[in-house]
Amino acid sequence: MDALILLLPIALLLFLILRGRKQQRAVSDLQSTLAVGQRVMTASGLYGTVVELGDTTVDLETSPGVRLTWARAAVARVVDTPGADDGATSTTSTTDPEALPPAAGGTAPGAAGPSAEAPERHDR
Repeated sequence: MDALILLLPIALLLFLILRGRKQQRAVSDLQSTLAVGQRVMTASGLYGTVVELGDTTVDLETSPGVRLTWARAAVARVVDTPGADDGATSTTSTTDPEALPPAAGGTAPGAAGPSAEAPERHDR
């Protein structure tokens, strides 16, 4: 029983070290296989297309004409198909206020606004 108590923490430590090395290897493989034209997601959740690669940096185009420079280590994964699993792509135009859904608790543009009367208060 005493041997088990000593071996359990050692086994846990070994497991954590091996898992960390495996993750480092996966990140290293990802960063070495980056190529121009790939759609990627950064660790902070920003999606973009690789337009230029440096030794330690990667330039991402997030929208037409917008280029951002990131550390290569910030790239978390390659997205297989644009919009397939990012959830960020929308068919709704954000420039047309009529196309946007109403804000929580608000009214849609063009709809009748809130009543001019003040709501009755019951805070006594």
